[in-house]
Amino acid sequence: MTLEEEYGKICSTLKLKRHPSVYIEGKTDYYYRQPDGVIIYKRHYSAIFLAYIESDLLFNLAHELYHEYQHENEKSLFRNDEQHEIEADGFALAWVELRGKNTVGNNYKSFYPQKVGHIYFSEKTATTRNKDGIPIAVRVKADEYWTKFHLESKIE
Repeated sequence: MTLEEEYGKICSTLKLKRHPSVYIEGKTDYYYRQPDGVIIYKRHYSAIFLAYIESDLLFNLAHELYHEYQHENEKSLFRNDEQHEIEADGFALAWVELRGKNTVGNNYKSFYPQKVGHIYFSEKTATTRNKDGIPIAVRVKADEYWTKFHLESKIE
């Protein structure tokens, strides 16, 4: 599955009203000092900027698209705080795990990291970790999102 197809599936799963433009940049010295992904909200559109880190690309895309979901569904003024980061990391982890369960051969080599623990979770969520190196609060959210978004039904 291509990254574009993954993008469409994530947008459909989250029932996003608008689909942000996505820009992928090479990882330069500048990007090593920046987040691996960022979403910018404007009145009528959103844009996602991702650093090209092959093994983390799908995780980062799912994380930023979840921020779009939060933005569209937040009743009060959206703020990117610790809870929003835990939720975005939780959804991204669940999505990457979904893709790992559907891996045939090396089809997902570009999108599914060899070890989920190698993903760099947001500094805001990286507190107490489980034995796999995943922040516990993120693991709890990922498990919750398997049910909330009916991810088992998305395995092809």
